[in-house]
Amino acid sequence: MKEIHVEGLVGNDKTLHLILPKNVEEGPVEVILRAKGKPKRNGDRVLTSFFEKVRQSRIPARSKEEIDRALQEERNSWDE
Repeated sequence: MKEIHVEGLVGNDKTLHLILPKNVEEGPVEVILRAKGKPKRNGDRVLTSFFEKVRQSRIPARSKEEIDRALQEERNSWDE
């Protein structure tokens, strides 16, 4: 079965508008629609959940200086 991907538009009258490539032959087809809706905005909820999980974790907090020192040690190891 040959698969052809085309862009289309659903009109306000619920009609589907497509322009097919010239090489598409006449005959029966099966049409599968995948809506290209806008992604739902749930960033605040996701961030809140993430920070709550971090807060509940038992990972000890590190200062900026400790993180900088660990990064520098890692970078130094690249030259070895």
